[in-house]
Amino acid sequence: MRLNRVLGIAAIVVFATSCAQFQSVEEEVDPSRGLTATQADRQRAQNERLAACTREIGGWSEDEVWADPVHVGVTMWAPNKEMMDIMDEALDYCLIDDPWIPLSDEPVTIAQAESFYMALMDSKQCLLDLGYPVSEPPSRQVIVDEVMTAWGSTWDPWIEILEWQDPQHSFLAANAACPRPSIWEFVG
Repeated sequence: MRLNRVLGIAAIVVFATSCAQFQSVEEEVDPSRGLTATQADRQRAQNERLAACTREIGGWSEDEVWADPVHVGVTMWAPNKEMMDIMDEALDYCLIDDPWIPLSDEPVTIAQAESFYMALMDSKQCLLDLGYPVSEPPSRQVIVDEVMTAWGSTWDPWIEILEWQDPQHSFLAANAACPRPSIWEFVG
């Protein structure tokens, strides 16, 4: 179970941090919405494409490879390191035709970080109301500082739920009922 936890967290961290090296990209127009797509919109669409491509290559299910509906990247669950390595190779193949979308190089403002913090606390309460055990978050200032320097918070109750991977505490069900906020909803 500990190895699964480490592998799951490693997959999210690797895919999220691999995007940080890129510079900004121009806004794209989303014709179905009739307006400019945000960074979060573009990233969500790409996450879906990459997850579908990776599943198709390996024949994996949506319980094993899925698009994180909020954050950058694709989340993968494997029973062992060997399978995770195979999944990583499949995702790398998909990235050849659909490379990571560059992140905005605009700094996060205090107001944006504060708004993210409030959304995070609202989602925390939602998880608690549904009976999910949630660890105690760090202080408001710690989270705001992390968001302003690392584009996210290290406190993440959804990762705790992901680690459990049981029917009562499903990551996908928790995320559907209480969406995981992203700083990208407040910037770009």
